[in-house]
Amino acid sequence: METTYEWTEMHYSGLEEVDPQYQRFSNIIKELNASSEKAVSRRLRTEMVLEWRDEYNTGVKKIDSQHKFFWGIIKRLSDLYLNGISSVDELNQRDMLLDDLLDYAQLHFRTEEQLMARYGYPMIQNQKKEHEIITLELERQVQAVRHANASTAKLVYFLIQWFIKHTMYSDKEIGLFITRQRKAQAFPFKLKKLVRKTADILNRPLIIPWDRKSGSFYPVS
Repeated sequence: METTYEWTEMHYSGLEEVDPQYQRFSNIIKELNASSEKAVSRRLRTEMVLEWRDEYNTGVKKIDSQHKFFWGIIKRLSDLYLNGISSVDELNQRDMLLDDLLDYAQLHFRTEEQLMARYGYPMIQNQKKEHEIITLELERQVQAVRHANASTAKLVYFLIQWFIKHTMYSDKEIGLFITRQRKAQAFPFKLKKLVRKTADILNRPLIIPWDRKSGSFYPVS
């Protein structure tokens, strides 16, 4: 039976209002809806290189470490699919990875939202809305894959494309903002430390060296 991606506009309505990169997102959906599972599988085998690249880094260590872990889940799911899922054990492995995918996505989104709140990111409400929509849709897609009504290949392909585009644009902007805020917050602290150090030096008692030859604190040449 030919499985379909079944991600229609009804399921991601609202993203265009909160995501500046919405067009890139919708293009992935259109591509998947128009492609056969065989075509997507071929792209996964020949075009997708699931190696971490430096350009995926946002500059925020906590976000980047979680991104790498999330990317690892996607890679293991892709490898499992490409190697063939035919046994009960392989199906169990796939379902465990799908559980990890949903759990870690929610954990990561909470982490990003906490960081955005801490540093006063101005577009936090848009990001929260986008996270909410993506989470609900991922849950729907995972359930569809488990019931053999949707394509594992298309889910993996979407995850790869969405992760790269979301990280390279939305998350990089968040990372840049947080990095700037951290530097701005650190500057007054460094300035105060410098002022204290300078004051400490100026307040030290003046020590005049004793000249042994003259037996005086004020040697005469």
